[in-house]
Amino acid sequence: MFYGCARLNHIKCLATSEINSNNSTTDWVRGVASSGIFVKDPNATWPIGNNGIPTTWYLESSIVEYNPTETFTPAGYVTFTAQEQDVLFGLVKKSSN
Repeated sequence: MFYGCARLNHIKCLATSEINSNNSTTDWVRGVASSGIFVKDPNATWPIGNNGIPTTWYLESSIVEYNPTETFTPAGYVTFTAQEQDVLFGLVKKSSN
């Protein structure tokens, strides 16, 4: 997903299950910045390296607080922050069939 994004230095992913199921995070952070911050749910187990949390990044844990005015799937969500103008992110939902 972020393969080769050399300026990417912050990822917040609060997913708690099925991390790297079906190799979904294989090489997803290969080629990102050499230092950064990865924020995860304290109950999540992530691999370290190109398939999970970049090896040299600082790791933070974050607890999701429920806000009844927001609609989201508690199983997890991803936050993207662009480091410069005119950066486009795209997500593709893969069929489970």
